[in-house]
Amino acid sequence: MKKLVIVLAAFLVLCFMPAGLADFGLSTSVTTQATCATDTVLYNVQVTNTGGLTDSYTVSMSGDAAEWAVAAPAGFNLEPGETENVYVYVTPVSGALVGTYDLKIIINSRHSGKESVDLNTEVANCHSVALTATTPSKEACVCTMVEYPLTIANTGRYTENFELSLSGNAAEWATLSDETVRLEAGESKEIFAYVTTDCDAIDEYELSVKAESQNSNALTSQQLNLISQPCYDFDMAPEKNYLSFCENTEVKVPVTIKNEGTADNTYTLKVDGPRWATMEKEKVTVPASSEEQIKLVLFPEYKVAGDFKIKVAAVGELGEVATEKELTANVLTCHSTDLKVGKERDVVCPYTSKVYEVSLANTGEYAEHYALSVSGADWATIDQPFVNLDSGNSQKVNLEINPKDVAAGKYMLKVTAESQDSCGTTDSDEIEIEIASKDKCFGVQASAALSSVDVTYGEGALIPVVIENKGTETSTYYLDVSGTGASYAQLNPATVELGGREAETIYLYTAVPEATPQTKYAVTVSARLEDGTVSSSTTVNVNVVSAEEAKKESIAEKTKELNLPEINVDREEVKANIGEKVSGLASGVSKDVSEEKTKASERLSGLKSKLSAFKNKTIIFLFTKTFWFYNWLWIAIIILVFAIIGAGISALPDEEEINKNQKKKNNKDKKEGGGFWKKIEDFLEEE
Repeated sequence: MKKLVIVLAAFLVLCFMPAGLADFGLSTSVTTQATCATDTVLYNVQVTNTGGLTDSYTVSMSGDAAEWAVAAPAGFNLEPGETENVYVYVTPVSGALVGTYDLKIIINSRHSGKESVDLNTEVANCHSVALTATTPSKEACVCTMVEYPLTIANTGRYTENFELSLSGNAAEWATLSDETVRLEAGESKEIFAYVTTDCDAIDEYELSVKAESQNSNALTSQQLNLISQPCYDFDMAPEKNYLSFCENTEVKVPVTIKNEGTADNTYTLKVDGPRWATMEKEKVTVPASSEEQIKLVLFPEYKVAGDFKIKVAAVGELGEVATEKELTANVLTCHSTDLKVGKERDVVCPYTSKVYEVSLANTGEYAEHYALSVSGADWATIDQPFVNLDSGNSQKVNLEINPKDVAAGKYMLKVTAESQDSCGTTDSDEIEIEIASKDKCFGVQASAALSSVDVTYGEGALIPVVIENKGTETSTYYLDVSGTGASYAQLNPATVELGGREAETIYLYTAVPEATPQTKYAVTVSARLEDGTVSSSTTVNVNVVSAEEAKKESIAEKTKELNLPEINVDREEVKANIGEKVSGLASGVSKDVSEEKTKASERLSGLKSKLSAFKNKTIIFLFTKTFWFYNWLWIAIIILVFAIIGAGISALPDEEEINKNQKKKNNKDKKEGGGFWKKIEDFLEEE
């Protein structure tokens, strides 16, 4: 409690103390200093308590450099007459610009107010670089390298790394000898800038070289100028930029080179194009302001045709100025051939010859001598292997094929025509030949009209056999007979030629001699090609029977056995044949029977024999005529004729009755105009 009273008393004394009892003063020996960015300067400010009382003080700062400054101590107490040093540290930041920055130091007293002192800090250019050119402006020829010497110096106080760069409208043609340079303080170095303009860059250009510190903000640049002159300028032009000419023709195109520069120059020429495009000379020297002409040689070979782009380039040895020109060569096909086979594909049978048309045309502008050939099969040939044609003419030749022993399948035949002249023009075309199988081409079928026939001794039988070509090609078939009855059979003709899908009837004749065992014999008729690969056969059973058994079979039954298809028989021919036979017989028997008995008997016997033979021949004749398409009307007529003939035979008088009825028959024959046989003849005439 006693302490509290003492403190309160002291406070009241201070509050009501007279102002003159509290005072202080400030002093400093240096108020302005120079420094570099990031370097530190020190200011010493002295604070003296000139009053009669103890006082407390605080330090504050303001001004441009206040943010870089630090004061110590920031607060303190002074007895009367006592002095305190306040140290102020100022460090400009690294990015501080060159200049003077002010700093106010303020001392605040608790009892006697505040006092201040002004300080100035000068930020010096401690990081600096200088870049100078010996000759900042130059004149030069286009395409020529220009060299600019430059000196870079570190004018700062520290070691620096400098980066060099280029800008300006000449920068794209420029390079530097060094891209970075490290220099100690006060050190310098010579560097170079090189400029090579384009060959057509005729103008005034600028180039800026910049040096920038990698460690500070030190920066400088040097401006360079370049006047580019056309010292080596030239022009090149072909006489034509489009040409049209024939293959295998030499064409020379003049190319003019004009030296528009101020110096003599030599030019190297190059050609970019087909191998048949070349320069007459690879180099040419042209004086300043003069021109020279050289030749571009074009010589395409045969069979070269179309549009070809050809580029001619020239490069000057001085200045390396280059230029390029393009032209088009239209090469025409003046030697051309057109060959066509008349058919694209075909089906051919083996062992069949065939001819195809081949068209050959000379569509070029010159006469040609052609050699024609065919490949793909050794069974194909050209009938005219050599053909001469003038321009625009054409000719037809034949492609011949003859496939004999060739396997079935498809074969691609290629016909080629090649000129025998130096041009060697050629053309070809193809045809696909399909070789069909032999069965498809040469199928044959042999069919007998009767499956069996009865024969007796001394009596033959004629059996129709149909040979049909089932294939598509005309073929010759060889016929033969085999089997147990082959020795009793004959077949004629032995060969038959038939077109595709055609048929022909041949006849198998069989007869057995006396004493042949009465049994069944098989007779097989075969039809085949010459090589025997395609064949067909049919078998007829020949039954050898006695005469009595043969008589039992009726004509109607034999007719039914035929089972023949209907055909149209020539009725007039049948009628004429029968009428002729019957008339002959009738005239023979209608003679005067009053002759000798012996002669009449012989005639009667002969007549019976002839009628019997006629019957058999008539059967064979009608079987033949009615093989494919029989006519029931004619069968009826046949039966009727045989009935009449049979009745006539039975009506013939016996040998004993001849004399008795001789006179009566003679009168009757005279009266009836020929008698019974006359009726037969009349009947046949009416039919």
